[in-house]
Amino acid sequence: MDPRLLRHYNQELQHLREMGAEFAQQFPKIAARLRMDGLEVGDPYVERLLEGFAFLAARVQLKLDAEFPRFTQRLLEIVYPNFLAPTPAMLVAQLQPDLGDASLAAGVAIARGSLLASAPHRGTGTACRFRTGQDLTLWPLELVEASYFSHASQLPLAQAPEWRKYAGGLRLKLRATGGLDFSQLALDDLRLHCTGIDDTAFKLHELVCGHTLGGFVLPAERGGGAAALLDGDAVQRVGFEREQAMLP
Repeated sequence: MDPRLLRHYNQELQHLREMGAEFAQQFPKIAARLRMDGLEVGDPYVERLLEGFAFLAARVQLKLDAEFPRFTQRLLEIVYPNFLAPTPAMLVAQLQPDLGDASLAAGVAIARGSLLASAPHRGTGTACRFRTGQDLTLWPLELVEASYFSHASQLPLAQAPEWRKYAGGLRLKLRATGGLDFSQLALDDLRLHCTGIDDTAFKLHELVCGHTLGGFVLPAERGGGAAALLDGDAVQRVGFEREQAMLP
């Protein structure tokens, strides 16, 4: 027997006695017929009647407790149907092109839905298959350095003196591979992935996507090309549009 039944029984019996005391105060003549005086009941038959009713009410309460998870499940199916739906396994895959291949200058496009296979499991020999969730283009580029600074003196103030009021920034150093130069790449946009310790990565993602005020593109060496000043709209979040959703 469920031990919660005794708890519900005591609660229901206590409630009946308290309500009986209030009833006796408000209607003393009728209560006298039932031998009710405060929390005590003088008639043993009336006492057994209250105990029997408390037992039945306790069973109802136990049934309501058992139905509560089903109620919340039905409510979630209406309000947020995907919350209880099975979630497929997902991962972030790292695709490593041959950085020494100069033919990558035009970019290698990998369409959404492309099939990826994992290495077979050592014990069962089973390999997992995944499909890519976003369109991706591989470039002969290498991110050689990433650093965060928190002082305006690290910014190119000579080219943008109005940036003195900014509190900090993120410096990314890229290098073209395969003997190519950046001017040889048909590159209009570059997608970056923020990884690392979750807490740090989430804060960095919030700063970059929600508080970017501008950007500056500088060549590694002086005379290597013209500098470019970018506004905050140059940084865009990816994966939040309806057509980019991984789940239906």
